[in-house]
Amino acid sequence: MRYVSLLSTLSALLVTASMAHAGDTNAAKTKQQTAPTSKQIKILGQSSSPQSEQLKYQIPSDIILGNAKAPVTIVEYSSLTCPHCAHFINDLLPTIKKKYIDTGKVKFISRDFPLDGTALKAAKLPHCAGKDRYYDFLKVLFKTQDSWARQDNFQELLGNIARLGGMPADEFNKCMDNKDLELQIADTRLQAAEHLGIKSTPTFFINGIELKGAGSIPAFEEALNKALDPNHTATPAQPEAAEKQPVAHGKK
Repeated sequence: MRYVSLLSTLSALLVTASMAHAGDTNAAKTKQQTAPTSKQIKILGQSSSPQSEQLKYQIPSDIILGNAKAPVTIVEYSSLTCPHCAHFINDLLPTIKKKYIDTGKVKFISRDFPLDGTALKAAKLPHCAGKDRYYDFLKVLFKTQDSWARQDNFQELLGNIARLGGMPADEFNKCMDNKDLELQIADTRLQAAEHLGIKSTPTFFINGIELKGAGSIPAFEEALNKALDPNHTATPAQPEAAEKQPVAHGKK
């Protein structure tokens, strides 16, 4: 019964978000995608989630990129159909990984916050690939977002991506039909909305502090350096650089 209640509520909210998104696709490329409010989410009246402060840090179900003992933690809530999320994974994370994650200073955690039914289905694929290949599949899905995320036959296209990644067709079909996994993903999203008040993707927390306007390497470097060294002095922003907006990835 909990599965039916949770998925029914999430489905209704995803339909609302999808209709709003479909009404103005170009606008979605110039600002973060928005999700229903935490007040709407609370109609469930039930949750077994950790307290909000715990959700800002590592929790047992997380899949970690980097050294699990790294002193600084980045938590990202993202949707696989979100252009700004693709921008972060494709254009910013490689630099952050090289400078901070590969050196053992920072660990990165991606959590699901699907904004539509397509994203909910797609989010299953990295989980089914297993922890060792989770971030490899996540990267490929964001890299190829333009080719599948806005297509009616998106599940067939996801199947092609899975096959190229070495996942047999029967395993992919079982993955797409996995209701327990769908519940897990849905619950992650609902917890974040209810307990953290998340309304858009991507949303980041660095050692528990939300990073506002995350869209550039300088913004992340300032936040990460401060987390690593509380005495770090921020570098004054250059006016001309601050005015530039990241290029959104997605179809017109």
